Amino acid sequence: MSEELLEHWPRPFFVPHPLQSLFYFVVYGTLEELLPEIPSAEYRTHGLPEGLKLNFYSLLDHPEWLRDFQRGTGWDQFLIDAPQAAEATQNASTCLVLRGELPDAEQLDTLRDCIGLIMFLLDHGGSSVCDVLTGNWYHSLDWRLSVFDEREDASSALVAFFSIAQPNDRLQLYTRGLRRYARPDLSLSDVRPDDEASRMLIIQHLARCLVVGGSIPDGQQLHFPELATSVTCRWHGGLDDPFFYNFWLELKVESDP
Repeated sequence: MSEELLEHWPRPFFVPHPLQSLFYFVVYGTLEELLPEIPSAEYRTHGLPEGLKLNFYSLLDHPEWLRDFQRGTGWDQFLIDAPQAAEATQNASTCLVLRGELPDAEQLDTLRDCIGLIMFLLDHGGSSVCDVLTGNWYHSLDWRLSVFDEREDASSALVAFFSIAQPNDRLQLYTRGLRRYARPDLSLSDVRPDDEASRMLIIQHLARCLVVGGSIPDGQQLHFPELATSVTCRWHGGLDDPFFYNFWLELKVESDP
């Protein structure tokens, strides 16, 4: 199918970044190494995007690949939310690893192709998929409803938002997954529980801006009049950062007078 027959996923506020987009998904199930032809229109994909790799692993030859990602809070939540799908994942005989880095792009067509390709794999022997950048897991129906059927809104759906406890009854709010869009993740510390909802709205708004191509320079101050709040953003970290595995923006909140 020609490129023009699939809708582009634009980034209307695109500012090019020197960072690269990282794509990293693992699909578990009873999968074939050689894939049948993918109906492009049905799955909104041109198949494996150029520059990415799709590697096949079997339980017999590579048990470490099938077990390595089945840990952490995302997996623990999957065990609670979808125990049958988690059991099928534990009993999977194969997995396909979709991975690669690409330059920052003005459109999210590569992500569109990855989402459609994963949907096809889940419809043809796959039982679940791990989004390695966020740690989130999806069974086939969940991927279809919360990601594939969302079309362009799937871009934001694949950013994860977290809130964890800090000392003195404070919280840290942060994101995972923005490296997929060649953008830094976001972190806001020392949040009072009463302020969690309003501060998370700020993080979600900034994440959406980054997904559609926006850029936040180091030291940028942003104003949120409806919250009577200003936020100063500072760049930290790097791709080897032990917590984010990405650059990240530290957000400092001040109340406007």
